[in-house]
Amino acid sequence: MKKSIALFAIAALSAAAFSNAQQGFSTIEERMTGKEFTAAGLDKLSDEELSALNEWLRARSVATLENESRSYTDTRGFENQTMAGLNSSDVMARVKGNFSGWTGDTVFELDNGMIWEQVEDSTFYMSPTNDAVVVIEKGVFNSWRLRVDGYNKTVRVRRVE
Repeated sequence: MKKSIALFAIAALSAAAFSNAQQGFSTIEERMTGKEFTAAGLDKLSDEELSALNEWLRARSVATLENESRSYTDTRGFENQTMAGLNSSDVMARVKGNFSGWTGDTVFELDNGMIWEQVEDSTFYMSPTNDAVVVIEKGVFNSWRLRVDGYNKTVRVRRVE
């Protein structure tokens, strides 16, 4: 009996580790801005071709399990920062214009050309700020969570563009 419980626990841990490795991968559509995606001609690929490209990238990605702190340098005016937990699939950018939080149906237009929308019903208010720095992190089950730098509150989001 104890042996079968131990074997079950090992199988469950192996499945969880495989699942985490798969979740650490972000697709090429998620990594590129809409402009970059179009400029590279990837918008001309069929769904099957795009899926095949993502599978090729997933199979050859060495960064899918990267979970340690790393230095993040940005060309849009951020200081060179080290942020604990910032992974290769995470997005760090600024919300264009005046930003004071989210209210349930907020659309986040970022300075890197990406557009994300809020997909859960929650609210968060903060002092209005121009060009707020946000980090969008990969969550479980291919979800994404947005947080404003300096705050602990997050919201689930989906990429629109």
